[in-house]
Amino acid sequence: MTEPPLLLQKEPPLATLLFNRPQSRNALNEEMQRALPPLLQDLQKEENMRVLIIRGAGGKAFASGDDITQFVHWGAQEALEHYHHLEAFIRAIETFPLPTIALIEGFAVGAGLEVAAACDLRIAATGSRFGIPIARLGHTVDYRNALRLIRLVGPARVKEMLFTAELIEAGEALQIGLVNRVVPPEQIETYTYALARKIASHAPLSLRASKQTINTCLENPELRGIEEPAALAASLYDTEDFHRGVEAFLAKQKPVFYGR
Repeated sequence: MTEPPLLLQKEPPLATLLFNRPQSRNALNEEMQRALPPLLQDLQKEENMRVLIIRGAGGKAFASGDDITQFVHWGAQEALEHYHHLEAFIRAIETFPLPTIALIEGFAVGAGLEVAAACDLRIAATGSRFGIPIARLGHTVDYRNALRLIRLVGPARVKEMLFTAELIEAGEALQIGLVNRVVPPEQIETYTYALARKIASHAPLSLRASKQTINTCLENPELRGIEEPAALAASLYDTEDFHRGVEAFLAKQKPVFYGR
């Protein structure tokens, strides 16, 4: 029996989303793009989940981009419909309320890099490679994905990736801020899941609010329409978890958080 191209593995407080097309270097086909948004919509309702890790099956690719076999007979209209599906896919990851970590082994290329850029953190194995070599195909990135990459590494680096169509190594990706950490391949799983468990041990409402705050600042840097910029931060003072955290700190004990 053939496994689905997306697998969601749950080991509370962690969940792992697996791109499961190793024979195609986890190229992102339309089936995957349509399936993911409702999958994450359901996952965010599960109160015992704290962190989502996203990775590719097989160890050779996080995701190698779009499935190019789809493009053979496409024109502008088909491409536009595809961009809508792809944006819904990436946006579902970007707006997922829990912290997300991309565990990157091998290639993160094209749409695969765009997906990684939508995650909160990116941990890469030594030997991973990154880029958007679509000048070799004859098309370009859409505005939203260009903006995500520009926010990470700046316009000059994005132009260089697009103009040269070259892939960069993990060390350079770390140097320019494209990834957060580079770890030896034999250690990346242990390192990433330890990091996820550390994050998951903290107050979940704090994590959600921190992510919301940073994403809002990125999308609305002038804070237009926000009457009280401190309202979200102040609201956490009314939560049970905040008072648990303060009491545990003063008692020099480890707090236990319940997300309320």
